Amino acid sequence: EAEGLRVFNTSYATVDIEVSGSSMITSSLSADDFEVTAALNPASTKLTGNTTQKINAPVRVAKRNTPTDYEIVGISPEEISLEFDRYKETTLTIETEIAFTAGTGFFPGTPVLSEEKINIKGPESAVNKVRRAVVSYSVETPLREDDVRTWPVTLYDQDNQEITDPAALYLERDLDSVQVTLPVSPKKTVPLKVTTAHEP
Repeated sequence: EAEGLRVFNTSYATVDIEVSGSSMITSSLSADDFEVTAALNPASTKLTGNTTQKINAPVRVAKRNTPTDYEIVGISPEEISLEFDRYKETTLTIETEIAFTAGTGFFPGTPVLSEEKINIKGPESAVNKVRRAVVSYSVETPLREDDVRTWPVTLYDQDNQEITDPAALYLERDLDSVQVTLPVSPKKTVPLKVTTAHEP
C-alpha cells in the first residue's frame, strides 16, 4: 500500500511451485514453507482517477522455514496482473424518496431511518463515482398506524444512474439496508373558542 495504493484484484490467487531435493524433505513441504510476493512499484504506476489500473508484476518466491537443503526450480505463473488504485473512504447522508399516505382520520409523518449515514470504501476512482445513497419506495395501502419496514439503500452515480453492482467496482459499504419507520398520527378535532378583546 505504498503511496496510498492498494491492490483490489489479482489474476491469480495461488501459484504452483516446483522444487528439487531429497524426496524425504520435499514430500514434507507445505504452503507455509514458502513466501510468495508480487510487488507493485509506485514509480511505474499511472493513475487517471477515472478507473482502476492494471499492471503485470513478476512473482517471487522465497523459502520461509528450515530445512533449506532443497532448491526452488520453477514457479507458475511467473507473472500476474494486479488491478490497483488509491484507497478512499467516504460517508454519505442517506436520502429518502418514500411515498405513503394515511387512512381516513389520520395524517402521515416524516419517515425515520434506523441509520442516517452510510460509509463507503474502495478504489478512489469508484468511490468518486458515488454521489447519492437513497432509500426509495412507495407504499400503496394507506396506513392507520405506525409501520416499520426494511428497505435497501441504493447508490447512484454522478449522472443519477443506479450503481447496480457495487461489488464489481470493488466497493464496500457498512450497510445494505435500513429500517424505516413510517409514522402516522390520528387527527383530532378541537373546539374553537372565540373571545373578544377587553371582554368583561
